[in-house]
Amino acid sequence: MNEVDPFRFTGKTVAKIIEKRIADEKEVLEIPWAPVSKKISSSKVALLTTAGISMKNDEPFDMETERIKGNWGDPTWRLIDNGATSNDINVNHLHIDTSYIEKDINVALPTEGLKTLASNRVIGSIAKNHYSIMGFQGEDSSHLANVSGPEIANHMKQDKVDLAILAPV
Repeated sequence: MNEVDPFRFTGKTVAKIIEKRIADEKEVLEIPWAPVSKKISSSKVALLTTAGISMKNDEPFDMETERIKGNWGDPTWRLIDNGATSNDINVNHLHIDTSYIEKDINVALPTEGLKTLASNRVIGSIAKNHYSIMGFQGEDSSHLANVSGPEIANHMKQDKVDLAILAPV
């Protein structure tokens, strides 16, 4: 059996940096997890993307500080209307080609797939809002873990979201 190369498309230098970073990280022993408490077919579902999407009428993610600092990513989060299309959003991310998302939001936030699941009664309903973070956090993801993550979870609770689907990019 062949081994999968997780760094196949990163280049040797980036692969070495990432491998060292992973090796230096403290092992996470507990993953926060909530068991599913009701049938998926009765559940309200929200999406969470790491693409740095913001609504056009909202503050964009801070790419300028990232350009200056280099190894920093905006640790804040944004609400995305569940009916948002590519015409309604900005994509603020320096580490991915955003042109695909700008043409079709479903590349990073699969709203059409979620609508299909709802219309086929696989899920109960779609949440009023979806959520977006900047996946790249550089050397310090503590704000995302300790502030933004709990804020998103609390907002989901207020919106009575039962399940969240992570859509990483």
